[in-house]
Amino acid sequence: MREYVLVKVSSKYVKLQLSTIIYIEALADYIIVNTATDKYTILTTMKKVEAILAEENFCRVHNSYIVNLEQITVIEGNQLLLGKTQIPVSRNRMKTLISRFQIIK
Repeated sequence: MREYVLVKVSSKYVKLQLSTIIYIEALADYIIVNTATDKYTILTTMKKVEAILAEENFCRVHNSYIVNLEQITVIEGNQLLLGKTQIPVSRNRMKTLISRFQIIK
């Protein structure tokens, strides 16, 4: 597993530790990488980012969101809580999300 990725922000590359990424949000032709301390706006597609992070601890939960599974605190209905941030989960992606966890019933 990778620990870091480089993200191109304007004309520079920023090294981000994957564990610091909370979630990634789509915004037209851009994505916003949200960490605990910063937000990085990058010109790329969610599909490209999803492919890069597919083997890591990330899951696409909505057309507009990829989340770090380690950051999820609550899954309720069609919503996730990542700390105090609520993220919607599409019906089509809920089964995939739940399958990424061990469940104790």
